[in-house]
Amino acid sequence: MKKALSFAVALGLVAGMASSAVASDMLEFHGTSRVRGKMIDMSQGTTDDKTQKYDMRTRWVINAKVADNVSVNSRLTMLSTDLGDGGAGGGFASLQTLSLDYSYIGVNGLLGGNWSFGRMPASWTKFLSWGGHADRIKGMYKVGNGTLGFFIQKTDEQDNADANGDTDAYSLLYVGSAGDTKFKVIGVQSEVDGGASGTTIDGNVTFKAGPVAMEVELAHKDNDAWTDPQMGVLAQGSMELGDGMMGMFSAAYSKDGFTADDDYNPINMVGNSVTAVTQFGADAGAGDKAYIVAAGAKMKLDDASSLAFGLAFYNASDNNSEEMTGLDATYVRNIGKNTDFTVKAAYADVKDGD
Repeated sequence: MKKALSFAVALGLVAGMASSAVASDMLEFHGTSRVRGKMIDMSQGTTDDKTQKYDMRTRWVINAKVADNVSVNSRLTMLSTDLGDGGAGGGFASLQTLSLDYSYIGVNGLLGGNWSFGRMPASWTKFLSWGGHADRIKGMYKVGNGTLGFFIQKTDEQDNADANGDTDAYSLLYVGSAGDTKFKVIGVQSEVDGGASGTTIDGNVTFKAGPVAMEVELAHKDNDAWTDPQMGVLAQGSMELGDGMMGMFSAAYSKDGFTADDDYNPINMVGNSVTAVTQFGADAGAGDKAYIVAAGAKMKLDDASSLAFGLAFYNASDNNSEEMTGLDATYVRNIGKNTDFTVKAAYADVKDGD
């Protein structure tokens, strides 16, 4: 049984740029830019495993109003890289980092609903899937107190004469509410020509349980190529503790290979936090499972700053078993309009079965 002590510190500066009208009232133009520095030490014995670097990312969102009910919505990533990439003396000049994240046409009122066509944002929940983009034709319709939607997605187009390798997805979803309770459910069928097809079903509910704001989610994934279906369960909540303080907790369970989206960050060491060293989920072997339990608190220090801290225990029982107990702290200070300075620190005691 190997044991490692992991330590991570990161600082970041995030600036948001916004303008409701540039050149005319038909154009919305805004974006964000960030610079982060991080140090992560996962060294064991005589083996060094350290990360020390800075990175930067700048994005611009451009939404153009073509008509009263038609818009073109786009996001560009101008730069997303570690500072210093490109070779000695090269710097940014040698980098080709401009990319189009999404660009789609939105038409409100088409056939009685709201439609989108093109490459568009694709987020459901931070536990199942968040922050991605997909090539879709999507329609959304008001039904009762909720919205019924569907989409056709081109996941992979090989352009072969026999269509082998092409992957398409078809989905039906519903988002609704009843009083303080909000719920949503989605089903996605993925079809692969000449390959294995799969199904994803997810249900998410948010509600109030006395003073506690709760969120519960159940995800199920299956595929023709798998021996067992995957399952993920999430339960988390928060509550006001008074004097500008909020308490938070999160618990999740994974079975047979389900891996949560990296936007699921119950603690700074897990997910896509700049200090993260792993992602929550179980290996794909039969019977493999994982669970995590985390709790913390966030307090307002003054009108411009806050401090949060947390504790988590993570266990993955599989052929490459892992156990981690982690502590973290996050300090955020607003230093100007739309500009925040953040410091994150995390410490973990990691044991694995390698």
